[in-house]
Amino acid sequence: MKLIGFASQYYTLWNVEEETIYQADAYGKQWPSNHITKYFYIKNVSMDIEKVKSLYPDLAIDESLKGQYRDFQVSKRLPGLPINFFNFGKYSGHSIEEVAELDFPYLLWCLNDYCGSADFREKVKELPKIVEHFAEIKRRQEMEIAERMSEIKPLESGVYRLLVESNPREKQVWVQISEFHNVVLQFDEVENLNYNGFWYEVPVFNNKIKRIKNKELAYNLEILSSEILPEGICNQVARVISIEK
Repeated sequence: MKLIGFASQYYTLWNVEEETIYQADAYGKQWPSNHITKYFYIKNVSMDIEKVKSLYPDLAIDESLKGQYRDFQVSKRLPGLPINFFNFGKYSGHSIEEVAELDFPYLLWCLNDYCGSADFREKVKELPKIVEHFAEIKRRQEMEIAERMSEIKPLESGVYRLLVESNPREKQVWVQISEFHNVVLQFDEVENLNYNGFWYEVPVFNNKIKRIKNKELAYNLEILSSEILPEGICNQVARVISIEK
């Protein structure tokens, strides 16, 4: 196919070739993946548009060729393989339904590593096997949370022997009662001490400092707040009334 363009001064003659590239799936079916339009510059024709029309009355004038005077090509991507087919990796050309049966962990890897397009990943998520997989994970998580929550016993105001592994900071220190149970101890009064240029806090009771770091002591607590999070974690805040050995 020939067209008329316009470079800078002259109307130009072009030859245009079109080609469609196909991609085969794993079953041998061909799917159009790219459409390539190739433009080949032939020659300048004339500065006079009327003369050009008289010489080439059947050729269209392509405004997109304005300013062009050398060969080039334009590639347009086509849908190619259907959205439920792999177009990458070791299973390129295979459907996600097939891969779900052949190599289920690979599908999970694709989701976790955000492989393929967003539309492709959505198709993967819609597979019944994938839906059931994540539903089972959710069921297990819910059972684990329920079990944890049944085992959590929030502290009530009273005396507890606790091991505190650090000095207070800004009059409070964090203590882990269990893997999913934490208590923040708050002190009414602390004293700042210095050791070799390092400042730290030490609780004060009855005008006497109490060294607590890495010691298991009896803490008389007033529970100020308790919160059990949906994920089965208990967080509490307690005011320390006194400390005994």
